[in-house]
This record gives sequence, structure tokens and C-alpha cells, in this order.
Amino acid sequence: VYNGRVSEETRQNFLTCPGAPELPPPGGLLPTSSQPEPVHSSAPPPAAPVSPHPLRRAVLIFSALIVAIGLLACGVVVYAAVSIGTSVSAVKTSALEMRAKVDKGDFIGAEEVLPSLTSGLTSLADDVTRLQLFREWPLIGRDIRTLEHLMGITQTLTGGIEQTVRAASDFEQVLESVGVLERGIDGSIVSGRPFATLSPSEKEEILSRFARVLPELRHAREKIKIAASLWTDLPQEARQSAVFAPIAPYGDRLPELTRRADQLISFLDVLLPLVGHPSENRYLVVLQNSDELRAT
Repeated sequence: VYNGRVSEETRQNFLTCPGAPELPPPGGLLPTSSQPEPVHSSAPPPAAPVSPHPLRRAVLIFSALIVAIGLLACGVVVYAAVSIGTSVSAVKTSALEMRAKVDKGDFIGAEEVLPSLTSGLTSLADDVTRLQLFREWPLIGRDIRTLEHLMGITQTLTGGIEQTVRAASDFEQVLESVGVLERGIDGSIVSGRPFATLSPSEKEEILSRFARVLPELRHAREKIKIAASLWTDLPQEARQSAVFAPIAPYGDRLPELTRRADQLISFLDVLLPLVGHPSENRYLVVLQNSDELRAT
């Protein structure tokens, strides 16, 4: 009776469709409604959308910030490195031009190069200052600290060279004005009138100019000595840097430059009073001749 009541089309039993739910217990009646009873699926209900964890968003933002800072730092380093290369090239060009003029004795022309040399050094110092934030970083930190040491030496040495060149240029102008020095067709400096042919007033003008430039030369010598001392006291870390090798041949000449400055100052200190400046001097020269019977 139970099986006769249940139609196969309405509800299949567990033998013909194992996936269908079991039949209602005997005695139960089918619903009078003509609609078939819904079949319950064994699939799980769809999961609700999961919102992202707040910490994940913070990690993503922090990572993006780190990447942005790294790219910005790399950009600053690359820009400063290119700018340093340009400034070094400009300083080298000005220094070579000045040296060529000094070798020819043209201190007036060397003084005209000083503004471009000073401008190049100022730009170079600004470029090195931009890298101070990275002086403790690995790999590039040692080179940046070495550049700072070298810039201090260069600026001190350049100050001494500027004073020397300006003093020499001032003295050269006096020598040209009295005709002791003359300028050749190619701009080189050649000898003119002998010193012995100068009038007392012309000689006095030259000696007075010597006396005026002597304090400047002493000051310049002290700056050169400071630069030589800074070079000698460079830390070993700086000497092992890659930027040190190209500068080493120039820095090793500083002791010789200091020695020559000392010789020049000593010579002028003796020369001025010896030739009667600022006041006239008289000398008694006493000779002994051992070939005479009475030598004394």
C-alpha cells in the first residue's frame, strides 16, 4: 500500500536514486499540493565575501613607501654623482688653465681664472653636501665620507693658492708698470729692463709692493700647511676609497709645495731689510786676505 501510494515520478526511493533523501515513514501521506516537494541539495551554501585584513593594507602601504623612498634615494645619488662629475671636470679644466698661465709667469691671467675655479669648487661642495644623508650607508658611505675629507682639503688649499696668485698678480702689475717685465705677442711674460737701470723711486715702488704682499703670502703659506696636514692625517678608510686614487698624485705634492712656500717667505724676509726697506741701511764689508804679509 505504501509503495502504491508513492509515485516513482514524484519521489524516488533510495534504491533507484541514492542521492535523494529517504522516503517519509509509513503512514505518512503525500501533501495534497500538486507542487513537487523541493529536493534538498548536499552542496554547502555560498560563502560570504571576506573583507581584507586591516594589517594587510598597512603592510602594502608600508612596502610601497619603502620602494618609493628607495627609488628617490637612488635618483638623488645618481643625480649627485652626475653633477659631481660635471663639477670635477670644470674644476680640473680651470686648474689646468691656471697652472699653464703660472708656468708662463702670467699671474694676471691666472687671477682671471680664479672666478671659474671658485665657482666649480662651490658647485662641487654643494653636490657633496646633498649626499650627506647617505654617508652612513653601506657601499657608498665610505666614498661619501672620503669626498667630504677631500673637499675640506681642497677648499683650504684653494684659499691659499688664491691668495698667492692674487699677491703675485699684484706684484706683477708693478713690475710691468716699470718695465722690468714685458708681455710677449703670445701672452707670455719676458724680461724687460734690468733692475739696476731703475730709478730709486721705481725700486722703492717695487720694494713697497713686496712688503704689502708679504703678509698675504704668509697667510697663504699657513693655509697650504693646513691642507698638507689634513692630507697627512687622512684616515686609512679614506685612502682605501675608490675616489682617493685619482687625487693621490696631487695630494702627495703638498709637502713640496709647503717647502717652497717656506723658502719664498724666508727669502723675502731677508731681502727687504737687506736692500734697505723700509729704511735705508749701510753696510761695512771687512775682508781678510791671507796672501798679504799682514792679512788683517
